[in-house]
Amino acid sequence: MYHNAVDEYTPRGYTRQHMKQIVNRLKRVEGQLQKIRTDLETCQPSCSSAVPQFLAAKGALDACVKEYLLLSLKECGSKRSNEETTMLLETIVKKL
Repeated sequence: MYHNAVDEYTPRGYTRQHMKQIVNRLKRVEGQLQKIRTDLETCQPSCSSAVPQFLAAKGALDACVKEYLLLSLKECGSKRSNEETTMLLETIVKKL
């Protein structure tokens, strides 16, 4: 992604725009989870509606994690040695 000269960076080196995008994704996931919880607490969902809601929330969180990982590799990976980057990638792959 192209960054123009006026982008502000966080202390970790991410642009504020990237962090805003990730935070917005997390807010959407929170909203999905809150809806699921509310439905479960009030005995609203049927199996046919609850399962897709869980899968949608999981997919949204997975997408957020992938975006954050890509950002981390682009922003932080360029500041690391090849060996450190390889170790980071291996750790990520093990956790997935």
